[in-house]
Amino acid sequence: MRRFQTLVCLLLVGLLAAGSAPSQSVGGPVLGFVLDRDLGALRLLRGIPGAATAGDPVQLDLTLAEAWMSPQQEYALAANSENGRVVLIDLSAEPLKAAAIEGAFARPHPVAISPGGGVAALADLDRRRVQIIRGLPRAYLAAGELEIAPAVTEIEALAVSDDGSALLIATRGAVYVAGRQILVDRGDVEERMRGFRGRGAVHLERKQRFGRLIEARRPSAVTFLPNTHDALFSDAEENRIVLVRDVMGTDGRRLFVANSGSASVSVIEIETGAVTNLPCPAAPAGLYPLRSASVFRLNEPAGTPLFVLDGGADRPRILFVPPPMN
Repeated sequence: MRRFQTLVCLLLVGLLAAGSAPSQSVGGPVLGFVLDRDLGALRLLRGIPGAATAGDPVQLDLTLAEAWMSPQQEYALAANSENGRVVLIDLSAEPLKAAAIEGAFARPHPVAISPGGGVAALADLDRRRVQIIRGLPRAYLAAGELEIAPAVTEIEALAVSDDGSALLIATRGAVYVAGRQILVDRGDVEERMRGFRGRGAVHLERKQRFGRLIEARRPSAVTFLPNTHDALFSDAEENRIVLVRDVMGTDGRRLFVANSGSASVSVIEIETGAVTNLPCPAAPAGLYPLRSASVFRLNEPAGTPLFVLDGGADRPRILFVPPPMN
């Protein structure tokens, strides 16, 4: 089971970093940086896959208790072991330097960085809040906080979307989604705008959404796909990987969940929470949008019938397209 969890974590990290190659430096190709926990320091990995070596510890003016690398290893967030303050380390600079992020939660756990690297989420269960940092790595600022619902007593994994508006919080038994929306007609979200005459400023308040997205016995890794609100998570106990399309429900009606383990698609009504489970003759490989609204291709056209989810119909259904005759 531990091997499965490790493989899933590698899968999710590999998905986000796909297409990247070792960067070049004056000293040759660089694979990246790793944290040496015994020394509280970063080490540089030089070389290429299959022919790499770990360099000497990078000298900084602090020791590191923890470090979180951006997906492309442009920078790292790290916690100062002395006071817990979060610092940003520019991994492209020579020499490396650490700069404190003012106002960031101290000793956050866990920390998530978005697929594109521009947003970070810092969780603090004692405060029952997750802090959002935007504009990384050059023009960063603390861009607000989201409350953690009382139902969440521990966080197994955390993920934040590239726009910083949605969070996935995985805990034993379920995956939760949190975010701020502007959907006045939904009734569960309010937006109030107040202009301040003479100051040219507008204050915007949005009600937070926090809800149980899907049951999961032991979610071990969660992530958003790049530049979307589509979520991917693994359940180590059930040995499955699940894709959930548009967790913020921007179509205002339904969420769609593809489950390769049970060869099914679940359609969740956002307003009522009602779930319709649709068996699929072939294990869905994903939810690939077609041109019609809420219509998705479920598998690859490889000499077999192509299965399509019609999620916009009054009664969602799975249809098939016959394979080509030639």
